[in-house]
Amino acid sequence: MYLVAGITALLIGPIAYQFLHGLARIRRALDLAVTGVITALALLILWDTGETGGWLTVAFALVGLAGPLVAEALLHRERGVHAATLVVGVAGLLLHSAADGAALLSGHLGHHEALSLAVVLHNVPAGLAIWWLVQTNVGTRAAVFVLGLLVAATVAGYFAASAVASVASEAEFAWLQAFVAGSLLHLTYHRLRHGHNGHASNGLGHHDHGDSGHRH
Repeated sequence: MYLVAGITALLIGPIAYQFLHGLARIRRALDLAVTGVITALALLILWDTGETGGWLTVAFALVGLAGPLVAEALLHRERGVHAATLVVGVAGLLLHSAADGAALLSGHLGHHEALSLAVVLHNVPAGLAIWWLVQTNVGTRAAVFVLGLLVAATVAGYFAASAVASVASEAEFAWLQAFVAGSLLHLTYHRLRHGHNGHASNGLGHHDHGDSGHRH
């Protein structure tokens, strides 16, 4: 039950966003609201990992947030650095989803049911975050693909919980989570800075015409 609920929660955000984003009058307000949700999600991740990772959690979060800005300034390749940050952020969220799948299993077995419920609830903003970041930067097909990877990672974590737990120590995983949270904040800032034009110019620096012509 928890696995199905977790997967459903991942899909709720993207579906709601696509439906509401078609309403031009609320599009800008919707994007600002999504930005707030992603920021809150990143801060929640930092809060949850702070106790396990200690002060190094803050350091890894700052690297995820400021590292791409420094790289852009040094390399003068904003588009390439931003694309790399997006890839790293997605990879980190895949590991995060695998860990979430393992947590959902513990709830199914009758252990830590509160944790499993929390995972289900936070999957709503997590799915929304990954959809917004990938779809607005790369395109709908890429967003669908990455969302499918998140679902697959959640299922894999559920059925291979012991293997997921052995990948890294709790502290190391906390540092990774902090880095991902910082990367999410950077990607959100980058998207807001570029804003929206008549034809949606994506955050990677070129126009994305979507899968069926211009995005409206």
